[in-house]
Amino acid sequence: MDNKEFLKTVDIFKNFSETSMQKIISAAELGNYPAGKVIFFEGDPSSHLYIIVTGQVEITKKYPPNQKKCYLFLESGLFLVK
Repeated sequence: MDNKEFLKTVDIFKNFSETSMQKIISAAELGNYPAGKVIFFEGDPSSHLYIIVTGQVEITKKYPPNQKKCYLFLESGLFLVK
């Protein structure tokens, strides 16, 4: 499945026109993150939309001393706005 076909499976893009889809694809940056890699920290400035193509992402919050709590898992086809 190519990037355009995949994006059409993501709810927010289902009704986008071909022109809009092409603009999104041309602006997109693909990233590969190994297991355990932190993508961003709470409070980091950003204006990105992350879409999980494969695998899963764990959303956590750190608490002192050195504890963290998992809030949710995001899997293929889900997205997060940061």
